[in-house]
Amino acid sequence: MVLGGDPTSSVDGPLRLPPAQQTRHWLVCATTGSGKSQLVNRMLRSLTETTPGPNILFEPKGDGMCTNYLMGHYKKYGSLEDVYYFREPETLPAVSFFDLRPALEAGHDRETAVKEKADHFHALMRMIMGSERHEQAFVANEILTFLIHALFDPVHGDDVFGLDDLVEAATQMQRARELPDVSGINDDIHESLASQFDKEDHQFHTTMGAVLNRLNRLKEDRHLYWMLRHKPGREAEGDSLYGFHDQNVHFDFRDILDEDVTILFDLGDLTLDAQRGLTTVLLSNLWHSIQHRRRASSDNVVNVILEEAAPFIATELVADQLLPQGRSSGLSLGFVMQYPEQVQSWDTGNGAYEELLTEVHTKLVGDISITDRFAKTFTHDELSVEDVRNRNNRIAAGEWFTKLGSPKFGEDRPAPLTLHSLPIISGHPESDEPLSVAEQNRFDEEILPEVIERTDEEYGLDVPTHEDTLEWSPWNDSGTERSVGSPPAPDTESTPEASPDSVTEQTGTPGLNTELDSESDTPTSSSATEVAGDETADPPERATFEEIEDDGDSDSTADTEGNDESSDEAAGSSFFGGHEETTDTCPIDDETLRARGLSRDDATFLKRVVDAMNRELPDYTLLEGMDKLKEDLSGLDVEVLIENEFLEKVEVDRRPYYTVLPEGRELLDETITAEAGVGDLGEKTPHKVGVELLFQWLRGKKDVERAERYYQQDPETIFDVAGFDADGDLIWVGEVEMMSNNPTAAGDDYDKMAAVDADAVWAFRSRSDLLEVVNLLAEEGRLPNQVAGRAARSVVKIQEKISEFESDGMTTVQTFRRLEDDLD
Repeated sequence: MVLGGDPTSSVDGPLRLPPAQQTRHWLVCATTGSGKSQLVNRMLRSLTETTPGPNILFEPKGDGMCTNYLMGHYKKYGSLEDVYYFREPETLPAVSFFDLRPALEAGHDRETAVKEKADHFHALMRMIMGSERHEQAFVANEILTFLIHALFDPVHGDDVFGLDDLVEAATQMQRARELPDVSGINDDIHESLASQFDKEDHQFHTTMGAVLNRLNRLKEDRHLYWMLRHKPGREAEGDSLYGFHDQNVHFDFRDILDEDVTILFDLGDLTLDAQRGLTTVLLSNLWHSIQHRRRASSDNVVNVILEEAAPFIATELVADQLLPQGRSSGLSLGFVMQYPEQVQSWDTGNGAYEELLTEVHTKLVGDISITDRFAKTFTHDELSVEDVRNRNNRIAAGEWFTKLGSPKFGEDRPAPLTLHSLPIISGHPESDEPLSVAEQNRFDEEILPEVIERTDEEYGLDVPTHEDTLEWSPWNDSGTERSVGSPPAPDTESTPEASPDSVTEQTGTPGLNTELDSESDTPTSSSATEVAGDETADPPERATFEEIEDDGDSDSTADTEGNDESSDEAAGSSFFGGHEETTDTCPIDDETLRARGLSRDDATFLKRVVDAMNRELPDYTLLEGMDKLKEDLSGLDVEVLIENEFLEKVEVDRRPYYTVLPEGRELLDETITAEAGVGDLGEKTPHKVGVELLFQWLRGKKDVERAERYYQQDPETIFDVAGFDADGDLIWVGEVEMMSNNPTAAGDDYDKMAAVDADAVWAFRSRSDLLEVVNLLAEEGRLPNQVAGRAARSVVKIQEKISEFESDGMTTVQTFRRLEDDLD
């Protein structure tokens, strides 16, 4: 890794830090405007040239540093195909925080893994709340620790859960005085939690108010909240907000530890809480990922650069784990800040500042005054603390007073030296060699959008807007509830019941609800602060995640009665015309519904889905997602329909869709139309969505005069889509390829399209599906080569490779997302 120019050296070229020294960590300290960002950009790009392994940058300032680096990387290599760029908040990493799987797969015992995860949770809370306030409610913190242990119980818990699961456990403990089930190994935890129920009511609710208020802090920033509720590989029961947790997108450092990639986390547009929370979550994942890592070689280094690093160095996660123990796994930590003493203001007594001074062996200092303690780490032979400070005071702009570690164990370390800044990396707008006009246009219009798209497609977590949440959330409706599977009344219309009134819990009186330390008969010194502040900030029943705040929401359904404007507005906004004038009629008689445990709304929804699949639903297209079909169906229970195998749910480009299965069609006495122009045999909704996307894409082609869905060329041949020119000649055919258990399906589709004199387009749900089919066709000899390595890292690169093949049955390939982006 390049450090700078040494004017006293007899060796040509800049001074570099070899991989063995990188894992002994490094520090850059200087004031704002001194060139730290330029120095880090040079370091980062030089790592891509010389050191195998991933390079990871956390950049919270939002001053364009990441974009400038990307331009420099592009100038050097001509592409960003080995870069992932998380430009938050647009692209959040789909990391899973409450997740033991990395630690367990690394060989850790479960007890240790759970303890570390609980510790990392409190590190996150300290980062959000501040250490002093976090420590004020000792018992509340202890309860959260025990609940985390309970949810990770080896028998009744899981290896992964989301923040909402923790909130639900705390809420049940407060409201119903119920605890999560645990096995015998966690009996002591169960007893400790149950002992809280022996307290007087006001003290119990004060304590639980503090628990829920702490969790509520994690909800305040929606980006952090949605990331913490992500639990890949697990269903989210009752989560009607897009079904986000059903997605399989997962960012895990384990996947890239041996890859030569650069990962940029551009955090500048996030709130301070989200910046620090996200970084803490990712560092926790990194810690579990690097343990017991087997390095490909001693030169393979995981280089992590933390800008504005002081708060993180002070955490036990960094000071006690990553910093002293990461070296053995090939981890290099680079810290960038203004003054090293900033760490002291965050230090909670774990000796983080001393750990920084002793564990970091390479230090570069710019135009700052240094303390005697910091100067002592630079002393050498006849060079005293005062000498060090004097030399540092003489540092000019663009110079770095530098201390290097010993070349090898037991050898003397070199004397401090002064390094000169190297030129700004080429490609940077302020460099001597910025991007040309043509390069800049290509970067802006193609290269940057491509890396953002690829990063989002592979590792991105979508976060709904506040408006999305209100639109889709059942918490924003009139409060109507229905028990699972409840049938309609035999002869009368059922009246929606209002949700039960919330029970007001006593929060206690400030100054009287003193919390006792578990090991003392005397109140803790922070008890008054807890009661007056943290633990009584909100009534306990409000400090949960089961509400979406909306100042404009009405308090009850009665508020809208007699309000003509509101009623008309509600009716006008409904896709199906409002509650009172719906045109739907229940397609199944009440006796059958009662026998099946279904409601009229269940049957109506099934009918709407069938009609949508057959393209018979007015004013609806398959590109809209199907949750829209739930409008005005307050008694609908989709889970009952799925459990009874009437319905299947799946995400397509992160929108919910449904397929009515044979049992459901039999119940409705309906069929899915399979005929030219409408549909194919055995077709499910995701395939139909792909056909619609491909059809609309073909319609937008300049050479296509007419496009058709399900075009039947002869009695044996049907194409999913076909395009014709102005003369009526067939010039495009297309197939939507869904992954199935039929090993010959892809080959049959290829042969079918290769047999006609037309260009052939393929559409896939994801890039991974695309690659699997392309490489399968190559194995079968239909394509000349497989697509792998750098050519497989983005859809654009794969398209370029396919174009080079010039194969009759595959002219180009698309994913659903790219098709949709083109349409937009």
